[in-house]
Amino acid sequence: MADQPANKVKRWAYPFQLIGNKEIEDPQVLLHALSMAEDGTYPIGANGLWHGGVHFDRNTGAVLAQDAGVRCIADGEVVAYRIDRTYPEIAYPDGKRALYSTGFVLIRHRLELPPRPGMAMPSAPVVAPPPEPALIFFSLYMHLRDWTRYHADPAAPRPAFWRGPSTEYRVGMNANDEEPILAPGAKGLRVRDGSGVPIGLLPRGYRVTLGPANHARPGFFVLASVTDGDSIPAGLQDAYVHKASLDPLREPDAGAMDAVLVLATPRPIAAGALVGHLGEYGRYVDATPLPPTPGRPLLHLKFSLPTTLKHS
Repeated sequence: MADQPANKVKRWAYPFQLIGNKEIEDPQVLLHALSMAEDGTYPIGANGLWHGGVHFDRNTGAVLAQDAGVRCIADGEVVAYRIDRTYPEIAYPDGKRALYSTGFVLIRHRLELPPRPGMAMPSAPVVAPPPEPALIFFSLYMHLRDWTRYHADPAAPRPAFWRGPSTEYRVGMNANDEEPILAPGAKGLRVRDGSGVPIGLLPRGYRVTLGPANHARPGFFVLASVTDGDSIPAGLQDAYVHKASLDPLREPDAGAMDAVLVLATPRPIAAGALVGHLGEYGRYVDATPLPPTPGRPLLHLKFSLPTTLKHS
């Protein structure tokens, strides 16, 4: 990880909005929601031991818009993250099984005092005031959704700091091409042959993979496969689509799959930006020996206590 100061905090945000996509205006609303959580209180957990964060679960989801995703609590930069390819599963001696997530995102923040007001005389040169103290702290978002669930739900938004190569694309819900004869009643993205003649349509929401570019027609690429849905008519051959008209399905960096990826260059993230979605964290009392393995959505959110006060 590059030894560089984190972006200065200018804005703050709650980790979730209220149901109905309304911003929280009274912090007591968030505290009330946290009081409904099954466990995971701060600073002492339900088991009477130290617990350095707070939990958001099904109960808090009755108040908070948790399905929309977890939001970054302050301006900063992502320094490390991990995503499970699929959730690990724990098998208890009595045959019960439970899922759990090891996915997380670690974000670094820099908090500074505002600059001191200058009092330079008009005839004297302006002297820059000494730098104000800066406080570096971290926020940690644990037990996040695995890649299998993201791949199965292409409509779910994905974090902007993921920089893995997009191998799959989605026909956006704003695609408005129509082919009344080839695909009556459907809207989506027009499919053409190598010479540019329309031969079909990809309806909205369908997912595809692309092949090589058509050098005779810049911007068009081979329609390699339709991974979710099918073209109209089905099974098109020698087919090309306009790549820029598709929404790339952002993927995690390859090094973050089932491993901790420490970013050589931290990636800026704004307060309120998507960090991820609640993953699974089962307990023994929730486990069962029979499939399907029960789910228990959970986010553990914590902040590191700053240990030093340093100057810029």
